[in-house]
Amino acid sequence: LRRNVLELGYGEQAALRLENATTAVELLAGETFDIVFADPPYDRGEAGKILARLGELDDLLAPGGVVVIEHSTREVLPAACGRLERTRERKTGETQLSFYTGGVA
Repeated sequence: LRRNVLELGYGEQAALRLENATTAVELLAGETFDIVFADPPYDRGEAGKILARLGELDDLLAPGGVVVIEHSTREVLPAACGRLERTRERKTGETQLSFYTGGVA
């Protein structure tokens, strides 16, 4: 991820936080991001829990920001969760990316 950011020329603008997905949610409280990418462990129900907590954070996303959660296709995430609303899904094999933007509170 870091290499991709540098190769795209965003090294000066990006602040990568590589943390355990479960504990990182608490560390994000009070911060604002353009992109939040979460890749929690598969098939443990963690993606839904993380999404629920992210949906509770008031100022998580900057205008136009997005939360992307990578998860197993076997773990179905809700269309909306707290302040977040799913706007897109992408499936490849058994992996799914669910995209959420700031929606209804």
